Amino acid sequence: MKISIVMATYNGERYVKEQIESLFNQTRPADEVLIFDDGSTDDTRQIIEGFIHINQLESKWQLIKNTTNKGCVKNFLDGAEKASGDIIFYSDQDDVWDTRKIELMEQGFYKYPDMKACYCLRYYVDANMNAIPMRFEFMTNVKKRSEDFQKISLREAVKYNKSPGLCLAVKKELISETRSLIIDNGLTHDLPIGTVAAVYDGYYVLNRKLVYYRQHGKNLSAARIDIQSRLSRIDEQIQGRQVRYKQMVAIYEKYSKVLSDDNAREFRRAISDTEESISCLKNRRLGKLFLALFNTNPMMNRWIAVNNFLACIRSK
Repeated sequence: MKISIVMATYNGERYVKEQIESLFNQTRPADEVLIFDDGSTDDTRQIIEGFIHINQLESKWQLIKNTTNKGCVKNFLDGAEKASGDIIFYSDQDDVWDTRKIELMEQGFYKYPDMKACYCLRYYVDANMNAIPMRFEFMTNVKKRSEDFQKISLREAVKYNKSPGLCLAVKKELISETRSLIIDNGLTHDLPIGTVAAVYDGYYVLNRKLVYYRQHGKNLSAARIDIQSRLSRIDEQIQGRQVRYKQMVAIYEKYSKVLSDDNAREFRRAISDTEESISCLKNRRLGKLFLALFNTNPMMNRWIAVNNFLACIRSK
């Protein structure tokens, strides 16, 4: 299989060299690396061009300079469309990859022919690559059943919504299929991928940490490092639930006909329950949020319900 890395950059001069070095040092080199710069005004482009020239990578690496600022989502999607690989790896500009990331994740596509997308686990590090302990990561993690690849059911995919772009490897055909779904509904470039792959029973996780996810205060999607930051801003809780709701509705409307009766029923309930939780958060309805703690729908994440309830208490 041909492997493409699609990287999006924008004013990333501080960290981009360390990331492209980690792409270059892969034990299984990518067949092509396409870097799409979205109008950087710092030295990002010069750093990348210098690296490509010094390492004589012109035959496999290419820096494409966007003529207009597309934004993160369209930059990644347009980049994936231009890539020629069978498997697409997304790359942010400020992380660092383990040298075996491509090698180990590629093996899954050979081992499991039904695999449409896969993600690996990640370390959390600060701006200087010092480890950050993630005490509450279990709230959003699929239960680990294997040290190797493990299939994620649709129930788990909806429940945990775990599809981080920096950790993804995706069949190009799936990115092409979900492009209009993402753009038409204003979704992120990565999170719908996992759920749609699970609709086809082809979503996996490789339970190995292969990315160093750098937290430096300017991330587009920063992690919630501690419980206080998770609960202190109820407006962010509401916004997060609205994003989740919009994604669930869009995916259900497009794929409901191919779901089993049980999955379709649970999906509809999850959409309805998420909509109600948004209303309860907005109106500070503690009683309803408390009852949501006992929701038995396997597509609903109980830890999110706990967050909702505690955030509402804190806001009063």
